Amino acid sequence: MKENKESIGYYSVIPATVLYNKDLKANEKLLYAIITSLACKEGYCFASNKYLAEKLDVNPKTVSRWISDLRDKNFIIVELMRNENNQIIQRKIYINDSPYPLNNGYQYQSKNGQAIHQKMEDNNIRNNIRNNNKVNSKIISNNTKQREYSEEFLSSLYANFNM
Repeated sequence: MKENKESIGYYSVIPATVLYNKDLKANEKLLYAIITSLACKEGYCFASNKYLAEKLDVNPKTVSRWISDLRDKNFIIVELMRNENNQIIQRKIYINDSPYPLNNGYQYQSKNGQAIHQKMEDNNIRNNIRNNNKVNSKIISNNTKQREYSEEFLSSLYANFNM
């Protein structure tokens, strides 16, 4: 008969800021993934260093160093609960959901340095409709029957596009 053990969640999340961070060791990234998986249920991970060390097949002191490194690099937040004798009774590890600086705005830029949203005007419905109408007028002369619409109908249809 199999033991009924509580196991880690079905999947783990490693965001690009962690996955491609050259300052983190590979096993620190795996530890981060395990922490995200364990944090799904309660919103935080409360696993001990011993438990995490068993999952990664390392020493608990190594896990302690990795947790400190992840905390120092601001990928996790560690909260310690202490009793009246100042002894640690519980540790909560939260995933830091905002690893990107919030005041820098949109992160991705095109090759010429313009942000992608600035180039949106070049690729919108109005321009596509204008270009398609030019192409369609050439196709219509090709003996294919296509419904013809009055200019009044088309202008009312595209009124919201500010043609």
